[in-house]
Amino acid sequence: MRAFHLAALAVLAVLSALTAAAPLVAQESSRGCFAPATSPSCRSWWITEAGARYRVSDRYPDEQNIFFHYALGWMRNIGPRMALGGEVFGGSDGHARGGVAARARRWLSPKASVDLVVGVHLVGNASSQEIKTGSPTVQLRVSRSDLVAIVASIDRLALRCDFGCEFVRDPNTTRTRAFLGLEVGSGLGVVGFAGTALGFVIATLLYTGN
Repeated sequence: MRAFHLAALAVLAVLSALTAAAPLVAQESSRGCFAPATSPSCRSWWITEAGARYRVSDRYPDEQNIFFHYALGWMRNIGPRMALGGEVFGGSDGHARGGVAARARRWLSPKASVDLVVGVHLVGNASSQEIKTGSPTVQLRVSRSDLVAIVASIDRLALRCDFGCEFVRDPNTTRTRAFLGLEVGSGLGVVGFAGTALGFVIATLLYTGN
């Protein structure tokens, strides 16, 4: 019975990804693009990104080296070489956090681009402490049609401790985390989101079944 449930969930995840992708493809000629490009061939597009980043800064004992990152947003070309947009982001390295960010893009060619992403954290935890709202994050991304991107990011996290502080060495401190990673976007990003959701459901079923 469990195998049937897992198979059904897999089918639902694939159908969800295809359903999400189909309207975007159908609207490509009139409203925007599913595979981003320079104007006038592309006006606007959705940001759908998923990937993993490896910590290159100091790691604290209760954190993992890998940070799984996800982003949803929208961008629009404002000229032949520039685009602007915004996103909501989230992720986890054993402690979840998320926020909002603005994004500026410089097209290097009709398909290749470099993005500067500047944002703030709104919620989350790190090293068993709460992240203060407004803690900044900066990313530099180099991608081709948003399908695959190389990412460098820095998070400056202001932490606070509201309870159990006697067990925390630095109850109110600021820590910097730097990452290098690889992410997928566009249609691959939709698949990445669906795969993550499916993996979470499977892990939950396996955990609750034991």
